[in-house]
Amino acid sequence: MVSDARNRKVLFVIRYFHPFIGGMEKQALTVAAALARQGWHIEVVTSRLHRSWAPREEIQNISITRLPTLRLKYVGAFIFLVSLILYLYKNRFSCSMIQTFQVGYTSAAAIMMANIFNKASVLKLACSGAGGDIKNHERSCLGRFFLACCKNATAIVVLNEEMQRELAGIGYPLYKTRAIVNGVDTGIYHPAENRSELRQSMGLPDEKIFVYTGRILFSQKRTDWLVRAICRIQSAQRFRLYIIGEGRDGALLQTLCKQLGVHDRVKILNTVPCMAPFLQSADVFILPSAYEGISNSLLEAMASGLAVLATDIPGNRELIDDGVTGILIPCGNDEKLISALEALLVDDARAADLGKNAREKVCRHYAVKKVAQQYGELYDFLIKGRAA
Repeated sequence: MVSDARNRKVLFVIRYFHPFIGGMEKQALTVAAALARQGWHIEVVTSRLHRSWAPREEIQNISITRLPTLRLKYVGAFIFLVSLILYLYKNRFSCSMIQTFQVGYTSAAAIMMANIFNKASVLKLACSGAGGDIKNHERSCLGRFFLACCKNATAIVVLNEEMQRELAGIGYPLYKTRAIVNGVDTGIYHPAENRSELRQSMGLPDEKIFVYTGRILFSQKRTDWLVRAICRIQSAQRFRLYIIGEGRDGALLQTLCKQLGVHDRVKILNTVPCMAPFLQSADVFILPSAYEGISNSLLEAMASGLAVLATDIPGNRELIDDGVTGILIPCGNDEKLISALEALLVDDARAADLGKNAREKVCRHYAVKKVAQQYGELYDFLIKGRAA
């Protein structure tokens, strides 16, 4: 391992970060905290979206620096980029490398600065498919410019094989890619010892509970499709669907529930104090997305021992062995979704087996401690390569 203290400092450059909550931001915090526990010094350089957010603070042994911005799309981006470039210039001797997240102007600037200062840089892709990093940016001139800049990263971390194929399609050398999955803290997310008591303490009903957690975005997450399917379930078994999250389509989803008259079956919660107890209280987790990288929400549900039902897309196929660690269904297929939900409503034994197998797989391959070790090994390799 690299022993120089400076050589164990990594800058995480990311446009949004805690307390802003999104899948990419949550994963960055989870991995950064695990890396800090393994002796790496992680400084997160991000934007200060709200005046109430401290310009500097420390969370879970991670240093956070928030740079000026405005909540105006183009002006805010320009101010942040200028602040970021100046900050990276001033701190060019204090770190060994830069990691950034998702193709975009933030990553393009960070990778450019890393190359100027002869620092190693790592870009982690967020998502594949139609709405993913590559396909989404290929549609515009500016997006293609960002892609060209990001191709200069020393290494690119991919979550699934589809990401590798997409990178090959734009001419990125595959020997520079690294397959490192998302990680989950299996000590926080685990099955409840007594689910009935936990439900009572949380005031949840004594009936089957389906749950979805994540952003409310119709184009990607397909929560509208899920709600429409829920209202068509024919079963004597009482159940309730909890949708926990926020997003630009939240108000539209509320309106859809009113139109369909499913308020007795569907409850939408913007936030909960802690997600882990809610997952531990549920019976089935549903992820109806059209595209994903590797979903944090799905990882958390599997680690919690839940039976999971998800769409048959590349990101989900990385996690779910159909019929063993969960159930995969074609995205947009109403009959398959309804049939799978109705089956899990009445087959407690199968749901329990799926949840048990899911937990075991996550602990073997997706525990954040193992994921952080892989990042540490990559950092060491890249830092030594620059020093040679």
